[in-house]
Amino acid sequence: MKIKTFSILLISASILLGCGKSEPFSALADGSCSSAQVQEVNDHITNQIGFLAQKDFKNAYSYAADSFQENISLNQFEEIINKEYSMLVENTGFSFSACEVLKNQVLQEVIVESGDVEFLFYYVLVIENSGLGVLSASFQPVAKDVTI
Repeated sequence: MKIKTFSILLISASILLGCGKSEPFSALADGSCSSAQVQEVNDHITNQIGFLAQKDFKNAYSYAADSFQENISLNQFEEIINKEYSMLVENTGFSFSACEVLKNQVLQEVIVESGDVEFLFYYVLVIENSGLGVLSASFQPVAKDVTI
């Protein structure tokens, strides 16, 4: 009975230890993201944008990197989003393009549609103690092809 209980505890501990750092990011190497990394990054950004679209800034903020949260409060985050990144709140869709690992950061391009305008976002994500987190996002409008 003692051996069986010990075996169950050992298996449980192994499972719990495996839940720490996200597996796709255990060893970051510069270059294109692996399919597992792409999936995790896309899920992370999708969740954050989803909460922003719901105006649930508290949950959206939880997807920011620890180092971002140490410098920017929740209230500041909400103010920045409302003033400079309203297209994320008002988005009508988004899609992912290039994903690359560079110097222990993940760079993900996201095309966000808002009204009649598309924006190309450049997300920078990092792996910290709590896992994957958005460190920054910058954007520019996407130029539309015009025929004359």
